[in-house]
Amino acid sequence: MRYYVAIFFFMCGSLMGYGQLDTALIRQQYEQAQLLNEEKDFKQASQLAQSTLSLLRKGSDPATELEIRLIHILGDCSLEKGNYSEALASYQNAASLLEKAGLEKDALYVEHLNKLGNYYREIKDFEVALDFLEQGLERGRQIFPDPANKDMANLYNNIGICHNKLGDLDKALEYYLQALSIRSQVFPEGHPLIAQSYNNIGLCRLDKGQYQEALQSFERAIGSYTLYYGTEHQDIADVHLNIGNVYFELQQDRLFSEYQKALDIYTRTLGDRHPSVALCYNNLANAYAGQNNFDTATDLYQQALDIMTYNYGEVHPDVAMSIYNTGISYYFAGKDREARQILQRCFSALHYDPKAASPFDQVNNHQILLKLFQSMAELEIEAYYSNQDLEQLKDAFKYYHQIDGLLDYLRARYQAKGSKLFLMQTAHELYDSGIELALALFQLTGEESYLHDAFQFSEKNKGILLLEALQKTEAQVFLGIPQERIAEISKLESSIGELEKKRFLEWEKTDTQNKSLIDSLSNAIFDHKQALTRQIRALERKYPQYYGLRYETTTLSVGQVQKELLTEDQTIVEYFLGTNSLQIFVLNKDDFRVISVNLDDQFFRYLDAFNQSIMNYSTVSSQEIADNLNTYVIAAHKLYQYLIAPVEELLKAQLVIIPDGELGYLSFGALLNELPEQILELNTHPYLIRDYAISYNYSVRLLKEMNERKSKKTLQPYLGLAPQFLKGNEKGLNQLKYNGEEVQGVHDMMGGEVLFNEAASKSNFLKRQSDFKVLHLATHGKANSAAGDYSFLAFSETAEKKGEEALLFVKEVYNMSTNAEMVVLSACETGAGELQRGEGVASIARSFSYAGAKSLLATQWSVDDKATHDLMQLYFGKIKAGLPKDQAMRQAMLAYFDSHGKAKAHPYYWASFVLIGNVQSLSFQSGVPLMFWGLPVLMLGVLLLVRRKSVKK
Repeated sequence: MRYYVAIFFFMCGSLMGYGQLDTALIRQQYEQAQLLNEEKDFKQASQLAQSTLSLLRKGSDPATELEIRLIHILGDCSLEKGNYSEALASYQNAASLLEKAGLEKDALYVEHLNKLGNYYREIKDFEVALDFLEQGLERGRQIFPDPANKDMANLYNNIGICHNKLGDLDKALEYYLQALSIRSQVFPEGHPLIAQSYNNIGLCRLDKGQYQEALQSFERAIGSYTLYYGTEHQDIADVHLNIGNVYFELQQDRLFSEYQKALDIYTRTLGDRHPSVALCYNNLANAYAGQNNFDTATDLYQQALDIMTYNYGEVHPDVAMSIYNTGISYYFAGKDREARQILQRCFSALHYDPKAASPFDQVNNHQILLKLFQSMAELEIEAYYSNQDLEQLKDAFKYYHQIDGLLDYLRARYQAKGSKLFLMQTAHELYDSGIELALALFQLTGEESYLHDAFQFSEKNKGILLLEALQKTEAQVFLGIPQERIAEISKLESSIGELEKKRFLEWEKTDTQNKSLIDSLSNAIFDHKQALTRQIRALERKYPQYYGLRYETTTLSVGQVQKELLTEDQTIVEYFLGTNSLQIFVLNKDDFRVISVNLDDQFFRYLDAFNQSIMNYSTVSSQEIADNLNTYVIAAHKLYQYLIAPVEELLKAQLVIIPDGELGYLSFGALLNELPEQILELNTHPYLIRDYAISYNYSVRLLKEMNERKSKKTLQPYLGLAPQFLKGNEKGLNQLKYNGEEVQGVHDMMGGEVLFNEAASKSNFLKRQSDFKVLHLATHGKANSAAGDYSFLAFSETAEKKGEEALLFVKEVYNMSTNAEMVVLSACETGAGELQRGEGVASIARSFSYAGAKSLLATQWSVDDKATHDLMQLYFGKIKAGLPKDQAMRQAMLAYFDSHGKAKAHPYYWASFVLIGNVQSLSFQSGVPLMFWGLPVLMLGVLLLVRRKSVKK
């Protein structure tokens, strides 16, 4: 459990007159009470505030503003001592006085909204808390002329805590950093509020798994707190508790000493019944449980639960946490019956009612509920193994359906992209378990509904952000939202993207970094994001259906896929890459099967070997070629045995492959269905592409979404760009010899326009791209596997745009809008990028899907310039002849390695081409503008050295 520090107090502002009272005495006593409040001597602060308030009220004309401030101090003290009913009564009293005095537009009202927000945050009603805090933020923007205001920093801090508690970690970090930025300007170095910000930033880093960064933040916090308070203060105990949590995650014994320090300070300063003491008992119990000392752990959990219940009653997230941990301790001690009974209490403590119309709205901690569902399912599975009662296995599966519903709910609630991706990492592990249980139930019952459930779980974890992007556009059109509103939102999104790009590029300058510029850009980004959030919420209030349409997560049933997406000659093969097994979902027009394949460490070694042997082919020496080819053929055949052989008898001539995880980097067409007799005779190898026309997509839902997107009719046929890269260009890019011939050759077949050399600039592309059906960029591309948003395409440098200004980053493409039917990216690494679990590979090509492109053709690794030129001519020649796209790609590849000799038949030259999306042919007749049928999505190869961060072995 993490301990968060919120701000409940404010420095005294200007005071009103005090009638006939001794104003000097009143002022002195108020300021002393405020100081005691700041120093967290709540007993003395509340006593002095109460006596001062009584004195004030004896006067004939009470000073309303001062009276409200004293009542606020009483509320703060009650809240900190855990007297929640008294705290709420004080804040409600203050609200009545504010309204009576007409101070709703005064700075004091902003303070009051912050205190109400803190009250609801403290009782863990985070949605209500956010409502009050954001009201305060909006009022503050209207009242305070200087945004670098301590009251605004307090609001940012507390909003960050709410987002952190709700699991939206990236959003929380934005608010924490903004609070720190303002506090660093307003307060001297070492001030406790600056220390508080570092503590909260450390907590966010801890929850994100960034342990070293978390320790650095905590060390800065504890240093400042010690200078200000000395060693005996609860804020210092908070940080020791949090440092202990870091060492718990790192599995280092130092956690015991940190927890003990915190416990000693809490007990001496707060007494032995304070909730903070319970947190220490809870975390110490976690540590003992980690050492399998369950007796000690259970005793400590029970002590924590007693204290939590004493302070909060039966319904509270901290009570739920204590109940949950106690139950889990019994479970690990082998006491399953007791564990089940205890854990059932946890549902009530979380305020979860499965029969409610919206069962998750009133839940006070969704993360605990997610863990609770999973643990209850595991208990039911354990019970089944003990007594073979099939109903218990079915009950376990019901919990996975509830997990699925909760994940849908959280996906829609989380705002920040990073938080959604973080949730998807958790979701992948949960869906993995759910799929395995569904398949086990199918084996035991023969009921095919469990196979369909497994397929739904697989689909729920694929391409979520891309699907939301497509649905956002559809929702805007469907609801008839005015264009000026859409344009306003688009302008903000573009501005955020541009500011984030500038900040990233400045961060990259490790030696000449301008810290003040980075801070300025960070502040501007934060302000723009706040404005964007306000616009979207206003949209959701005016168009209530917008929220549902944008975040709707219904998947396609197997029957819908068979009826709406498949032809007689097609097979969809969807993979789900689990921790210990690979699930292969095979859908034909009239058949549906699921095959499970056990995985071992060898699988991932073969995957890496396959990728490396192809990528390294162009650089190996003549003495190493035989070893390189031997590595390739063994890996290619072994992967075929894992991925294709188990389902080959079910496959039709046209394959639509939906990969998962690291399989997104794999070029299936280069797999070998048997070991070749002559390794060096590359043009005779039994490549999988010889037997099948292969296309790809991100999920069946995305395939349907892209297929149904409407096309704009008044577009010119083709725009080709061939940038030049002169010697000495700022990015050090080599000149491409054949890119001009490549786009000219396609232009000769299709008509349209071509931009060469300096005319092939970024600005010209952005100005012209929306007027053409086909966009063809023959240029350099660079994937960024660490930060996918900053992969880029390169354009010609001009006098105005050089270096980074001549690069088009993925972040910019996300905010672009294109009408293109097809985008051809014949550039290096445009299909490579950062692997995002549950989303896929965040590549340059994928970003054009966000922008609205219906077809994509891209390369994944650095391919020979001439080879790309030749393949493009072959491919578009087949397209012009009327072949479906997958057949055109297959025949272009076969023609290439059959006509270029055995050396050029190596997959390095041709296997980078991977087709993604609709495979219907393009109608093209001489003298007639190019017509496009269907909504294809194309992409070139997927091979890259893989870092398996989320697959556990």
